[in-house]
Amino acid sequence: MKILFVAAICWGSGKGVTMEEIQVDPPKATEIRVKMLCASICHTDISSIQGYQYNKFPLALGHEGVG
Repeated sequence: MKILFVAAICWGSGKGVTMEEIQVDPPKATEIRVKMLCASICHTDISSIQGYQYNKFPLALGHEGVG
């Protein structure tokens, strides 16, 4: 069963960030799921949006989470 989450998504370098519902597969045998209470958009995320860190889009931002 896939679960819906809300994520900050960037679809390309220099494009804005949108809040979207995404589907996430259940964890596999070697994975766990952590409930994120909040996440911030940090300098690495901003650099990624500008195309300096990663060039694979779309990106789900907010890797500095509190769970």
